Amino acid sequence: MSLIVLCPSDWRAVSNAIETRYRLSEELNSGRHVLERAGIEWFLQFYEDESQIAINEFEQTPKISTYLYAICAGPYQVFEDFDPMYVPQRIFVRQSLVEFLRHELMFGITKTTLEFYQRNFGARYPFTKVDHVMSPDYKYGAMENVGCITYSDEIMCSEKHMSIPKLTFFCVVIQHELCHMWFGNLVTMRWWNDLWLNEAFATSLSYKACSEGGPHVDPYRDEAWLHMSGYKRWGLAEDLMPSNHKIQAECPTTDTAESLIDGITYGKGSSLIKQLIFLMGWEVFCKGLQIYFKRYAWKNTELPDFIRCMQQGFDEARPDETLDLNDWSSKWLQTKGVNKHSAEFEQADGKFTKFVIRQEPCKNADAVFREQ
Repeated sequence: MSLIVLCPSDWRAVSNAIETRYRLSEELNSGRHVLERAGIEWFLQFYEDESQIAINEFEQTPKISTYLYAICAGPYQVFEDFDPMYVPQRIFVRQSLVEFLRHELMFGITKTTLEFYQRNFGARYPFTKVDHVMSPDYKYGAMENVGCITYSDEIMCSEKHMSIPKLTFFCVVIQHELCHMWFGNLVTMRWWNDLWLNEAFATSLSYKACSEGGPHVDPYRDEAWLHMSGYKRWGLAEDLMPSNHKIQAECPTTDTAESLIDGITYGKGSSLIKQLIFLMGWEVFCKGLQIYFKRYAWKNTELPDFIRCMQQGFDEARPDETLDLNDWSSKWLQTKGVNKHSAEFEQADGKFTKFVIRQEPCKNADAVFREQ
């Protein structure tokens, strides 16, 4: 069994901006499961040198980025859920790990989560199926390939060992990857300096989806924001280091992109998306997202594109109020480091006579003073 991860440096084209429509043929030894992007158009078998070869031609996909292509093969046990009210789902797992898979829970979390995202993003799930593939020795926790999510099989655990924190993590990983079907797959960052447009949103909104509950998710909703606080601590710890960087980071090469898969992109970025939700209000925030997905579906974006959509959403929803999101972006997304606060006070006769809060940048931080 061979495992290759294309993202970010082993991709097949020079730039994400070169999005294209794919028509792929794969030659594989027969007897292996082939996970198609959107269905097999035709199937042909022939013999060559006494070796049976299976040729599968896949249907043409929508415009997708080159790093989102995946094909998985192996002697998997397959679980299916073809509920006519939802997108078809399948789970692929090694036979030796079947006892650790809670497939009904996984199907249920996916259904509840897709309903939440579709309702709030104003855009339907953009693909024709959801495949979940449990992968051994996987480099990342999971990867949001189009219609085919690959997971490290370490997220599975026998039912008797499934604590609430473990189940919350299991739930949020699924929700994180499903969120990428919009943030990353339907709309893709133009270059890796805006990786946060994928990862910060998928992290923050997966916890938001978990906190809202629903069928199969309710048991974990109380743990959601508590669990996310771990990401915030991760981001804070890395933002205090000399190696810190802006959320919208400099990224001259794909080799640099690997270093951006870190606590600042995920932890600090997701915390600032949560801040933006509370700054705008959830309904207004979603209005901005709906403008974003409608305007940029199957296209590439940069930070200014996102900010313009969110600003338009706020201005239309609250015409009598003022919020400068360009100012928010420049202070929070385009600077590095954190500030520290201290209190200075004077007292007389048991009472405070003077009280001053001081703000100053920590070491390795840009000298920026923030109000939000």
